[in-house]
Amino acid sequence: MLLVSAWIVSLHYSSSHPMRLLSALTLLLLLTLPSLAGVAGLSDQPTAFPPGEGALWLGLEVPEDSVAAVSVGMRPVKPLAVTVRQGDWGAQTDVTLELAEARGLLPNLVLDSSGHGGDMTGRLDSLLLGWTRGGVEVTAGAARSGMGDVRPVLQVVLPVKTPVPFINDTWIRAGVGGVDGPMLGAGWSPEPGRMLSITWLRDRGLVAGITEQIAGDDLAQPYFGRSRQPDAGAWTDIGPFMSPGGALHAALADQHPTSDRVSVASHRLGLPGVSARLYAPDLRKWKRHRISAAEIRRGTRFERALTPEKLAHRWEMTLDATMEVEAGPRGYPAASRASAGAQLHLLPWSGLILTAEGRAANASNIPLPRWYPPSKGRDDAALYLYRRFSLDRAQMAFVHAVTPSLDVLAEIGHLDPMYGGGGGELRYQQLTARWSLGLAAHHVWKRPPSVETLYRGSGRTTGFVTAGWEGRDGGSRSELSFGRYMAGDLGMTFTLRRQFGSGLELGMDATATTRSSRLGLSVTLPLIGLGQHVETLARVKVRPLAREYAERLDRAITLSDLRHAAGYARVVGDWDKGFRRR
Repeated sequence: MLLVSAWIVSLHYSSSHPMRLLSALTLLLLLTLPSLAGVAGLSDQPTAFPPGEGALWLGLEVPEDSVAAVSVGMRPVKPLAVTVRQGDWGAQTDVTLELAEARGLLPNLVLDSSGHGGDMTGRLDSLLLGWTRGGVEVTAGAARSGMGDVRPVLQVVLPVKTPVPFINDTWIRAGVGGVDGPMLGAGWSPEPGRMLSITWLRDRGLVAGITEQIAGDDLAQPYFGRSRQPDAGAWTDIGPFMSPGGALHAALADQHPTSDRVSVASHRLGLPGVSARLYAPDLRKWKRHRISAAEIRRGTRFERALTPEKLAHRWEMTLDATMEVEAGPRGYPAASRASAGAQLHLLPWSGLILTAEGRAANASNIPLPRWYPPSKGRDDAALYLYRRFSLDRAQMAFVHAVTPSLDVLAEIGHLDPMYGGGGGELRYQQLTARWSLGLAAHHVWKRPPSVETLYRGSGRTTGFVTAGWEGRDGGSRSELSFGRYMAGDLGMTFTLRRQFGSGLELGMDATATTRSSRLGLSVTLPLIGLGQHVETLARVKVRPLAREYAERLDRAITLSDLRHAAGYARVVGDWDKGFRRR
């Protein structure tokens, strides 16, 4: 195992952030191979200094027993950081909430809760204060363990200069109050984002660690700079990884105004987005370099677009490479599935969406059903995930804007790789509002793994009431849903998505029901667009793969996704960037 760890350390990463993104995803795939079968839990000292906003990190620790421990974490928005790691009894979750940021003499205020999903001896809830000065970080606070005892927490991180010319960024740290007792360690960062460490913990002995971290600042920069090209139509379709400002800019290029106002509008798969009415003299001034994009935006009237009269293109396709991983208990391999998929949308006319999705996959270590199939939820998911080739979806959907603030969706067909049926969704959101309300309900039947039919007598109804919230820049959005899940259990789900300027999207979802709970993390990286019709993506999902309870329909089309992609927040947030002179 130490040889494997040393080999991973020796991997060479380009200093440019695009290659670092690909390298980090590759490292995660390597860490999920069955060769790293035994994984132990990561236990560390609580800290008031979590990684920065937008950070994505991967960790590998090797203790004295040579059983590697793997973790993956992200901080999609400033107040929240989440880490999923593998423990003695399976996946464990650590959650960090930043309650207050350091300002002047005031310290960071952080609430840290670790060890969820394991036994109570590994639980630790901490309230921490953090000070930093001259590179020295001090964390102090109090913690309550899962056994009920309260203990002080103190950690000091001290930068150290060495006489070796190429070893510059080094530090030592010491602390008390962690799950594994007092600790003393040292570390070295050979380049930004990569950290090597050796730590002594009273209850675990020596632990060697490797961490690869991608900073949020890197994610703010453009990636390849080439997504699916805009269709340049008067009603322009804006995909989830396209630049909304750039799409509207392309639509304006061929406009020859005959009045004082020029209008362009957005839509997503036929659902109206935003209509922008620009002042024509301002547009002419901008072309002569006499006015900025921000000044044009201030003079533009935005309103909800009408249903598109004509579509600039009638189909689009997404090609993806996906790795799905579920952590296994200590000493067992992780369950995983690697797949390549293609999803096709056909648009015969505005509002009608025909969708088909196929996938080729290779799965391993997914647990077999505990009950005789078909189960109510996804206990029998292994029968579906082990298929080499599958038709995951074949459905028809109709979307329409009933009023400028109310949208409706109706769909029927194979809506999920495991379920078929029909249902609908209503969603209310005013044009400039950051909040939304929704209602969705479906009646579905379980699909047999080997034939495209439905199990007779397996019908069930599922539905949710949803409240949504969008960030000011249009890059982040969250939803809180209450309702009935596939196996009949009742509960709620919180989802959070954050997309950065690079196109990279970080996502998390947490579910708690009357029968179970679950947490999932996802990373989606757009690669390159092929013309106006094809997008390519790479995805990594860390989530439960075969659970009976706390499971929802995996829908391909939702009103939240359609409205957000071409909506006001994204268009206005990206306006100035899209109108940059090339």
